[in-house]
Amino acid sequence: MKLTKKRVLALAVTILFLILVFKNIDIKTMLNTIKSFNLNILWLLVPVYTFSYFVRGARWQQILPNASGCNKNELWQIYTTGAALNIFLPARAGDFFRAYHLGEAKNISKMEVLGSIVLERIFDGITVVSLLIIAILFSQTKGWIVDLTITGGLIFFTALFVSLLILKYNKTEAIKLFFKNKTKLLPQKFQKIATSFIERMSELVNSFITGFKNILEPKKAIKIGLYSIAVWGLECLMPLLLFVGFNLKAGLIATFFVIGLTALSTIIPSTSIYIGPYQYAYIMALAMYSINKSQALAVAFTQQFITIIIVSVIATYFFLRNGFNVKEIVKK
Repeated sequence: MKLTKKRVLALAVTILFLILVFKNIDIKTMLNTIKSFNLNILWLLVPVYTFSYFVRGARWQQILPNASGCNKNELWQIYTTGAALNIFLPARAGDFFRAYHLGEAKNISKMEVLGSIVLERIFDGITVVSLLIIAILFSQTKGWIVDLTITGGLIFFTALFVSLLILKYNKTEAIKLFFKNKTKLLPQKFQKIATSFIERMSELVNSFITGFKNILEPKKAIKIGLYSIAVWGLECLMPLLLFVGFNLKAGLIATFFVIGLTALSTIIPSTSIYIGPYQYAYIMALAMYSINKSQALAVAFTQQFITIIIVSVIATYFFLRNGFNVKEIVKK
């Protein structure tokens, strides 16, 4: 594997966070905590987490502008497969797979699908920031967590506002005409190439913007918001069930901190399977409830292990059933 600057940065970030995670860790306490987990909780945990991916597929159907030929079951399969690829491959490869596969299967512009995925991420960001806001209000926590929440809120709400502005005042055609006029200054033999390139870029940008257009429809926007609440509500059940399984004294508000911080941690560049930032975020969230670092790390590893196994098993089944080509996915 070629070590690009991006991969070197991701590796450096991972190592840094692993140092922070394992500093002053009592391995014996961590292992004993893992052994104490009540496995009967899995009978609830597995179906809840599996269903959360079906709900994500249903939300994606609401986001997609041209979803008439896409049913929830198909989108659930593609979404789950993409999620598995995101875990094991760098650079959000699973999101590009979703755009490529759905575009090919349904003859939809791949850039349009990619636009819908970006909008989905914006709604995810807004929802997890909202969870953190609720958690802060109920726990009256101050300091770094408030600063982080404000920063996250500014990023995702600004992204949504900019998306709305771009949709309402789409200037792609005006920009295209401006650059096409400038091609006249080029030598004759380059004018046709430049014009063709500008036309293609304009087409791609317009397709990408189209992926956002459902947020201009109030009913669609409300449905997307409600589905986002359902998705992250199911996500919050995961740590809540784990707290019960480990007999930890942490309630619903603690799960908001866990989900909010771990979700934001995935933005930080790191190696595959979210090693480093994810565990550190989990530790920081439970530290607010006086749960020691070793116990928190045990819970983090358990949740991550269970969720990766669930997604991997489902995605492997869909890979085999639908005949997805891994080499083609990586190449594209």
